[in-house]
Amino acid sequence: MASFITVLFSFLALGGALVSGSVIPTTAAPEARSGCGEPSAAQLSQLLSDCTSANNPETKTLSAGLNPCETGTCVQPSENDLSQRAYCPWQVVIDSDPNRFPTEISYARCQSIFPGTSPADYNYTMVCDSVSYTKPVLVREECGGADNTYRYKCVHLTVPNACVAAMPQ
Repeated sequence: MASFITVLFSFLALGGALVSGSVIPTTAAPEARSGCGEPSAAQLSQLLSDCTSANNPETKTLSAGLNPCETGTCVQPSENDLSQRAYCPWQVVIDSDPNRFPTEISYARCQSIFPGTSPADYNYTMVCDSVSYTKPVLVREECGGADNTYRYKCVHLTVPNACVAAMPQ
């Protein structure tokens, strides 16, 4: 009985399904289950190149909530890094999305609302604001077509790049 249970759990771990006490084989990979494949790297590069020059694409802003650095997704700066010497220091955060190409994008998150090195010397007449750039990305959508691959949509993503001291709006 113990060997049957071991075999059953091994089979389930490899992608089998248990239905009414019977084991029904399925494929292990999610891509194989859906029958959908990824475009080649060359196809994705061409789509991204076309996205760069696209007229009126969808636009989105990259943002990760309150403090993504608490989850360990921040890059630790070196001692003399500009991001730490600036009047408005920032943290570099890595945003990962498996349904996007490229899957990882780094962006700046301001460490303070007010410019200065500590609360004692903050300049309360100014605010720290991010400087952004627009990056074309591809976002995975449905599967289809004659080649049965995922389709990607062009999106222009606004990505914070650094933080500067500015007059409040």
